[in-house]
Amino acid sequence: MRRTLPWFLRLPRGAVARRDVIERLSAALHRERRVDPDEAVHAFGLKCDELAFAREVLTRHPRYWVFRTHQQRRCGDFAAVDMSSPDPARRAVLVVELKRAEDLRVDRGAGLQLARAAELLAALAEETGVVTADATVVRVTGDGRALASWLAGGVLTG
Repeated sequence: MRRTLPWFLRLPRGAVARRDVIERLSAALHRERRVDPDEAVHAFGLKCDELAFAREVLTRHPRYWVFRTHQQRRCGDFAAVDMSSPDPARRAVLVVELKRAEDLRVDRGAGLQLARAAELLAALAEETGVVTADATVVRVTGDGRALASWLAGGVLTG
């Protein structure tokens, strides 16, 4: 029986210090869920600018939990949740599609890459409990550095 890959992998701050973060998380996923680790690496692999974005957010803004999203499911490159509220009902989900050297666009022009953000929210709520199924979803596209700076404003707190 073939096991289905999850919608996301949580990227712990310490793990993104390594270039092989996805390979390590995929091996753990194989042990936990018996999924094909090579398939997981393909679904969640990080390009250099994506890894840099995750490192920057997790280092500069430790209040955020960052999740790498499944790249074939049209739910962006990442999801970020501001964990500063102790109440999951007061947290929002930022769904990110990185576009190198492009201006930030918030909740406009997200297109096909973010078409299934609502399904990602449902999976995050069900599998992690860090947000509720009716949480606010903020869709953002643009440059990773600009986005990491924008997050400094605590844009997701409720």
